[in-house]
Amino acid sequence: MKENERPEQGTGREGSGIIVTISKRIALIIVLPVMIVIAILGLSGKSAGIVQPVPFNHNLHVEELDLDCVDCHTQVRKRPRATLPIIDICQDCHMEAITDTDVEEQLLAYATESREIPWQRIYSVPDHVYFSHRRHVTLGNIPCETCHGDIRQLTEPQRYPVIAVTMDSCMSCHEEQQITNDCLACHR
Repeated sequence: MKENERPEQGTGREGSGIIVTISKRIALIIVLPVMIVIAILGLSGKSAGIVQPVPFNHNLHVEELDLDCVDCHTQVRKRPRATLPIIDICQDCHMEAITDTDVEEQLLAYATESREIPWQRIYSVPDHVYFSHRRHVTLGNIPCETCHGDIRQLTEPQRYPVIAVTMDSCMSCHEEQQITNDCLACHR
């Protein structure tokens, strides 16, 4: 059939162009927005967040039991990298069940099997950035809450950094504290 000719009546092709056009429009109206949302979520890097193997309750331990951050994160004042609690630290209080909760049962299973809890890091800096917890906490006397937020109030583990660790946030703090912003102070 030539471009300017119309299909003959009864060939079955009379309305097919309209149906194809409508189908394409429906596909664009339905599929395109779904594809855009998927692309945005994929590119944003947003996920369900980090899920810890044990749902640790900071509020219970810090507010109610009066523990300090360094009671569990023992190396924060001594080493460049903060440490995540090892099972020995948990066993200082949890050699036996204190409560009858599933969480404590889970914790005791790690202890009984002499397995470390595979905690997941939430905060990190790129490999080319040097950050020392000891320098900030011990020498700079900066409270944990300054960078980590009010962890004391959390009844379950955080899934994302409460405060974004970015070059801008670090430089702003250095400026406020009148600390050097020389590139080589942090970039090595």
